[in-house]
Amino acid sequence: MGFLPTWLNPFDVIIAFALLAGIAYGFIQGLVRMALGLLVLYLATVLAMTLYIPVGGWIRYLTGGALSARAGQALAFGLILILFYALVTFILRRTYRDTELPGIRQMDQIGGMVLGFFLTTFWIGLALIAVSFVLKATDVAASALRENLLMYFRTSHLIPIFYRLFPILLATLRPWMPKGLSPDILTRFIP
Repeated sequence: MGFLPTWLNPFDVIIAFALLAGIAYGFIQGLVRMALGLLVLYLATVLAMTLYIPVGGWIRYLTGGALSARAGQALAFGLILILFYALVTFILRRTYRDTELPGIRQMDQIGGMVLGFFLTTFWIGLALIAVSFVLKATDVAASALRENLLMYFRTSHLIPIFYRLFPILLATLRPWMPKGLSPDILTRFIP
């Protein structure tokens, strides 16, 4: 992607569009649904943080060792996170169909936008951690794609912002960590 200007990093473009989509989604869903979504994502992260190593080993076994241990763990973390979030969100949406705040629709929408921004920020942060975990692993084979992704990752203007915000998220998850220590997948991202 040598034809792109130096300020136009693909990771930055994806992050910007994801944030805009999250704000719009929050506006449509409203405050209550977005608050439930944030709670479910928090619980999904705790579950994924707890189970990603054994599930990663199982995924590696199923692929016949084609995936590295780190790639299997990152895939397991993502799968647990997404599947648990999707399942619980589906159940909540079916159970609580009408979750608008009656009479104050505008506040519901504005609150939904704010929580949509935070929910999207949480998702982007977790996605960046998983990508970084795989890219920085020493056992991932070198390739042109990996080298390009690493270059874009390192030259991004928005990714460092998420890295500065991540300790706040990590502090909220610390009570659920074994012995208060961060799992490898949540510490591997540090540049």
